[in-house]
Amino acid sequence: MSPSNSFLYKHTQLPVSDPRISPKLSQSEIESGARVRANVIGRGKMAMRRFYNEIKGLKVKEVPDHVKPMLSLDFVKKSVQKGLDNYHAKYIQTSSVDPLLHVCFGGMVFSYLVALPEERRHLEHQQHAKEHGGH
Repeated sequence: MSPSNSFLYKHTQLPVSDPRISPKLSQSEIESGARVRANVIGRGKMAMRRFYNEIKGLKVKEVPDHVKPMLSLDFVKKSVQKGLDNYHAKYIQTSSVDPLLHVCFGGMVFSYLVALPEERRHLEHQQHAKEHGGH
């Protein structure tokens, strides 16, 4: 496998003989997981495009009636469950190290966002003190 294809290989379906796939899975489960991994790429863009195409032909008065069912608790639960199932098929069943990286990077981003307001207040205070000759 050439280095240019390694990125493509990592983010597309794994061959059935790949040792990272759990041997406890049946052949059909392995194949369905491979299809899920292949289809997850670009799913967010496709979802937005699909939503745009759905509402593109509607009149402005019809848009709220079309969007309202998507904001229901049941729809959100089903969407989250579907996303978790896809995540499980893509990362957990393949024994990937990516979930660990997701937790690490997610923790860093979360801690940055939590500390950001305090840092901004501190910088504002410094700037104000510099402008008014205080310390």
